[in-house]
Amino acid sequence: MFTITYNNQNLTTKIEKDVRKIKCIIRNRWIILTNEEWVRQHVLTYLIQNCNYPKVLIAVEKKIVTHETTKRFDILVYNQNLLPHLLIEVKQLNWAITDAEVQQVLNYQSVLQARYFALTNGSNHVVFEVNNGLVTMLPSYPTYNDCTIL
Repeated sequence: MFTITYNNQNLTTKIEKDVRKIKCIIRNRWIILTNEEWVRQHVLTYLIQNCNYPKVLIAVEKKIVTHETTKRFDILVYNQNLLPHLLIEVKQLNWAITDAEVQQVLNYQSVLQARYFALTNGSNHVVFEVNNGLVTMLPSYPTYNDCTIL
């Protein structure tokens, strides 16, 4: 597990009808600012600013069918061939990462088959690489430069 520093990210918020909202940098629309959304927007900004992923390769909260159940993944970064590259499951700030959260991301990973998958609660991050059936924990998020086709 590792931590990252959120460098004074300039995320846009507003209050509308007594509800605080944040402008999603990927979906380009206002989203209710929950604790989980705060983490998601900060991780997205980190991926773009620090890992150099282009916004056009990032999907947020899209439907996925796992074991005949429709769910939504949090963040999926695609590679240059538009294949799943990095799957990230986001939990609210300081939420305990337990076996249940690991199982959730593994269920999504079993369908998406991304090269990397990760879990974060905003404070702690854990990232894994899948290479020829072997799963390895990494010390940081992969960058866009790591986004090569195997």
